[in-house]
Amino acid sequence: MKFGLAIVFDGDLPSEGYRGDLTPILYAIFDGKNERIYSDLDFIPHLTRITQMPIEEFNTDGPYIGHNLPDSITLPDTIDILKLVKNASADVLQNEGKRFSLSDLCRWNKVRGFHQEIASAVKKYTAYRKGDYHKVARIAIEEARRCYDLGVTVRKRGRVRFVDHNTGKLAYADISFGEEE
Repeated sequence: MKFGLAIVFDGDLPSEGYRGDLTPILYAIFDGKNERIYSDLDFIPHLTRITQMPIEEFNTDGPYIGHNLPDSITLPDTIDILKLVKNASADVLQNEGKRFSLSDLCRWNKVRGFHQEIASAVKKYTAYRKGDYHKVARIAIEEARRCYDLGVTVRKRGRVRFVDHNTGKLAYADISFGEEE
């Protein structure tokens, strides 16, 4: 099974006000039981259940599932559920497909956690800028949990549900994550 993955990037902008490269500062992993953080940020005293490891030990070859992963982060055997659903919805919606948020996909597919704190890039960025690294880690772990849960649900059902904005009703598309492990 794939592990849930959330990545937090360095939010510091250079003096030009533009960031061309994305440097990961934290990887959050959830494997169904254990929560792990790979980062060099110092926040161990605030997190009791989460194992923290150096960012250099992150296994880029692992089977991961994430949401809205940038193209510059190319991890083999990683599924971006946003791109997967966008491609699957294209045939059903008869257009180029839609980009759906993680919280909406969780809600429509009846996955736990959609009502909890929304792990947004803005919240992660502001917490990072304030130095609340334990809050950044908690938000990232929650996002990794929801990616994992959504991946398990979609894989089990073999389809993903989403809203057809033309009719306002739930539609679905058959979806596969490839080979079973």
